[in-house]
Amino acid sequence: MSHKNKKSLKQQMDQALMAMYAPGRSKHADKATGNTRDHIYSMSTLDAYKKHCAAFLDFVRERDPSVRQLADAGRYADEWIQSRIDAGDSAFTIKLRRAALVKLYQNPQVVTIDLPERSIGDITRSRNAVTEDRHFSEANNADLVMFCRATGLRRHELAQVTGEDLRILDGVPYVYVRQGKGGKSRLVPVIRNHEAVTAMMLAAGSSLVFDNISGHADIHGYRREYAQAVYDANARPLEDLHHEEIYYCRGVKKGTHYDRQALSIVSKALGHNRLSVAAENYLL
Repeated sequence: MSHKNKKSLKQQMDQALMAMYAPGRSKHADKATGNTRDHIYSMSTLDAYKKHCAAFLDFVRERDPSVRQLADAGRYADEWIQSRIDAGDSAFTIKLRRAALVKLYQNPQVVTIDLPERSIGDITRSRNAVTEDRHFSEANNADLVMFCRATGLRRHELAQVTGEDLRILDGVPYVYVRQGKGGKSRLVPVIRNHEAVTAMMLAAGSSLVFDNISGHADIHGYRREYAQAVYDANARPLEDLHHEEIYYCRGVKKGTHYDRQALSIVSKALGHNRLSVAAENYLL
């Protein structure tokens, strides 16, 4: 890169990554010819790479303010990745950070240190959950449990989701469900662990996020946790609402009231048409 480049490090980074952005280009065709190295195929991937590369350049600026050229910043790649490992980033996030730098510098050796299989606190085996397990272990299936609690997907939806179903809207990750209940599609907001879910899906690429899902996993239970988290994130104080803005439960939950607007958000995220289903079967 020319030493006459007067652009800031982040401007140089933006220019380099945007030059590789190829919306509409066939990733499948490029894979067949081994020509994916210098292309970025989706906006969600581009945004993720920009985010992590920007964090890297912030690190470089603090570490060595004299660096003015993107090429010179690359020598700090190993140090930055190690600092993130030491900070306890998940293995998926570390892998995504490395992928962002590899793409930016077009050099698979820009990061030379060994990456952990799992960072501290992560558990192995969770992506390929074993259906033959006599009992379901949340520890051994930590990634699956985290993903379920973050997205609330049904079992058959989990079995179909691929990395390419990731959508980023206004900085928030969503999972695009192609065929939900009744064959209907929907966008599901990720309610927690945004970075981890994004990293898992980007790592999966065009492949399934989960190869196998244990039949012993309490998927419906995780959907209830997700529904409650979505409601809590959107609910307004009932005392501030008008009568018509409140949903009044009947039957066994008579006397329980919900914010109708927040309940509608929950129902849509779960893939249900009736507010009563979300209110009576998912929320506390």
